[in-house]
Amino acid sequence: MNQHSHEKTHYTIGQVADITGLSKDTIRKWEQRYQFMTPERLENGYREYEQEHIDLLLQIQKYIREGMTTKLAVSMALNTQKKMDNLQKSDVLPLQNNSFFIKLLEAGNVFDEVEITRILTRAHQELGLKSFLREVIVPFLQEVGERWESKQWFEHQEKVSSAAVRDYLAHIRRSYPQSAEAPLVLGACLPGEFHEIPLQILLLETLLAGYQTFLIGSSPTLDTIKVLVKKLQPSTVLLSATTDKIMRDSSDVLKELDEFAEQQQMSKFFIGGSGANKYYTNLSLNNIQLAYSLDAILMKN
Repeated sequence: MNQHSHEKTHYTIGQVADITGLSKDTIRKWEQRYQFMTPERLENGYREYEQEHIDLLLQIQKYIREGMTTKLAVSMALNTQKKMDNLQKSDVLPLQNNSFFIKLLEAGNVFDEVEITRILTRAHQELGLKSFLREVIVPFLQEVGERWESKQWFEHQEKVSSAAVRDYLAHIRRSYPQSAEAPLVLGACLPGEFHEIPLQILLLETLLAGYQTFLIGSSPTLDTIKVLVKKLQPSTVLLSATTDKIMRDSSDVLKELDEFAEQQQMSKFFIGGSGANKYYTNLSLNNIQLAYSLDAILMKN
């Protein structure tokens, strides 16, 4: 089976609206005004869309979010599609050509948790864990975040989609075979940090590299982190800060963690995430290193 093939090749305008988050009126208006796609008309008068039409609409939205006018976004999307059509082979699956990604957007738009989980299960089974994370999970979460920030999706759509992904990743990690002899990587969000999905992804990647993993979870207390590090004696501690709240408001917590890290001779401490990247140089930490990449972290074990 071709893991990148599309099961569904034709869509109604309602399905296109669900997948892209655009209203039916907007889709029709763009068709008429910019004439960049011409869906086939069935005998009953309904439009029938193909995968390439959805690809274009998703790419147009991406360019609009980056600040382009709709007219320029349409032109850029058409040029991008032409370039992709001319590629003989690509090592990276184009985001909009991932059929699982498309199906997840459709299910997420109607906040169908059961369907999201079903799609994630099938994508994982067909693609394998590494490709599943890279080609499905990361692009989907990025799109969910962009739709939430741009108010294209409501909170219930974002929450249900994110929670379904979080729970499924946790299930994979807990059921993944781990050698008791392998070095242990402990992951923890910082106190007040609730975004654990990036850490879940990172820990799954460490599993693929042959390590054991342990996840403390979202917003643990400082004492909880200390107790578990002392008890488990991990080779590596990964601290996650996807927001900058603790960096701005509770830098004393990080200084205390830095002092604690100095005392843990068996463990190397790293911190990552957009919040850490933004404020790390201002914190003067001596024993907690900034995590540039997973490879760089694991090489230091």
